[in-house]
Amino acid sequence: SQYLVLDQQKTTSAKEGATIWRLADCSENHIKGHTLTAKQKSQEFEILHEDFLKVRTHIDKKSYSRIKKAREVLRSKPAATDAEVERQ
Repeated sequence: SQYLVLDQQKTTSAKEGATIWRLADCSENHIKGHTLTAKQKSQEFEILHEDFLKVRTHIDKKSYSRIKKAREVLRSKPAATDAEVERQ
């Protein structure tokens, strides 16, 4: 299997319902310890949303901590809104 990374800049300019992906520069994509070639790094794959069968995501520590903080904020907002309704 190959690991792909989403190209967010090109995806925003892609056609509706499509995403642009590149090969991820990770050990799983390296053949016999060799890194990706320039040709492999420049390859792009356009994948339509309906063509996805299964997706697994890997999130780095920095991104995970940002997601965790955002969840905490979102979970605390409904509680604050309920408290305001009770006061009225």
